[in-house]
Amino acid sequence: MAQRRKTTIGRNPLDAVQDNRPAPERGPAAAREAADDTGAASRRVFEAWVAGTEETLRATFDAQNAALAAGLSIMDATADSQRRLVEEWRRAAEQAQQAALEAFRSSVRAAGRRE
Repeated sequence: MAQRRKTTIGRNPLDAVQDNRPAPERGPAAAREAADDTGAASRRVFEAWVAGTEETLRATFDAQNAALAAGLSIMDATADSQRRLVEEWRRAAEQAQQAALEAFRSSVRAAGRRE
């Protein structure tokens, strides 16, 4: 004779694993206590989030400040280099101007001697 298999069709499988202990009494005081515990846990989570977010903001601002300081250093170096270049150009222009004046004076002197 064929043996029938056990099946869970038509049955809730969780019924087999449910605890047969009676549920504890939960009155208004227990509900209030659970709500207080939940509120305290929520506050701790919020405070942890605030602290973490503040530290993240501080780290971000520190990184921004470092980037700005590095940018200013580059600008200072570039400006300093350009200032030196302009100074050399000014000196070269003054020398060229002086040479032009001396050439002009020499030409005037040479023209005066020919007369």
